[in-house]
Amino acid sequence: MCDLGNALLAALTDAGLPRARATGTVFGLLHFVLGHTIEEQAREGLRAAKQWDPDRVVAAAGDFHGLAAGLAAFETASPDERLADGVGGILDGVRHRVGVRKGGGDSASGAVS
Repeated sequence: MCDLGNALLAALTDAGLPRARATGTVFGLLHFVLGHTIEEQAREGLRAAKQWDPDRVVAAAGDFHGLAAGLAAFETASPDERLADGVGGILDGVRHRVGVRKGGGDSASGAVS
């Protein structure tokens, strides 16, 4: 795990992120992947025990129609697709931060350290 973390940290700092921000990003990414893995394993256990009902998950959104639609799509995606989407979102944020640091865009807060 340290080899992976070190390689990610090097890639992020080489891309222009300050070491503190790059370190936080590495831990955030690793925590996301580990948490996703735990949740997917739990979901599979519940499915095997016939205790997971995707329709109930969608129905729980109630009158929040946008959330219900998102959950319906989420529930039909494979675990690999869900992981790729989440990691992709994190990496999009990293690309944005690197672009801001290099003068390629702006951030919502205007502050990038």
